[in-house]
Amino acid sequence: MKRLMKRGILLLLALAVLVVCVGCGDDAETLIQRGVEAEEAEDYEQARQCYEQAAKKGSSDGTFRLGELYQAGHIEGGFEKAQECFEEAAKKQHPMASFYIASYYETGLGGTQDDEKALRYYEQAVALGVPNLEGKVAELQTKLNA
Repeated sequence: MKRLMKRGILLLLALAVLVVCVGCGDDAETLIQRGVEAEEAEDYEQARQCYEQAAKKGSSDGTFRLGELYQAGHIEGGFEKAQECFEEAAKKQHPMASFYIASYYETGLGGTQDDEKALRYYEQAVALGVPNLEGKVAELQTKLNA
């Protein structure tokens, strides 16, 4: 009986490891799609895991989406962790991450207010195709040149 229980426990542990590792071998795009589906189902922990795996595979979109989870308060870490994610994704030329991190630096939302960094990231966002930021760029340029 004890032997049977041990086998049952080992089988359950093996299944748990398998469930945790589902998606480990997937490409970043598939992981992001799974993360989006998890978010839609309000399974934010699963979404976090998918986005983290995508980010580890070099996906700027995975990093950006992870930042959005932090920003929305769906996972623990707050604005500081969101800022880290947005900046990392922006360094990989992610358009919306560039816009978000610019906003963070402009307002000091993640803890650090820096108009020069804000301007640099707004300019990057414009160059990457984010619309309607020319006025914001001009405003910050004027402020910095005053």
